[in-house]
Amino acid sequence: MQHNIRTLKLSLAPGSTPGKMAGMIRSLDEAVGAGEPLIEIVVLFKEEVDYDLAAAAMNLLGPDIGLNPGHWYGNPRLRVGDITAEGALRLFSARFVRVPVELWNPQDGSYLRTGCFRWSSTKITQWPDEVAPYVQSIDAPQPGANDDGQWYVPLFNG
Repeated sequence: MQHNIRTLKLSLAPGSTPGKMAGMIRSLDEAVGAGEPLIEIVVLFKEEVDYDLAAAAMNLLGPDIGLNPGHWYGNPRLRVGDITAEGALRLFSARFVRVPVELWNPQDGSYLRTGCFRWSSTKITQWPDEVAPYVQSIDAPQPGANDDGQWYVPLFNG
């Protein structure tokens, strides 16, 4: 199945224009500048699509999502990238909540905070219609290199 990137149409809010909408969406760089950790995503594309075209289509969804250009682990169907919390909510209807990783202390029966964090859920089950012809699945691994350990970020907690 081959698709032409020129045929992609991005959904906009009623009354919005591409310029107006893009100005309201905070970019990956702006989120990092505000000290927010990014959510890492791994996209598995369907077989027999143009994987570079599919990655470009994902990147056209907005400035709050970015897939890296290369194959992940040498697999042309896999791409890894980042998305902001707002982007995950906007594009995937997925709310990511950061919770501290705690270890059980059997000596006194309490939990110890480790200074590390995890997502309470990493489930992504829907994505925009514009990329549905390309996408087989999208996963969000637990925090890693893109999480600097900041303990509180709006939209991530609660």
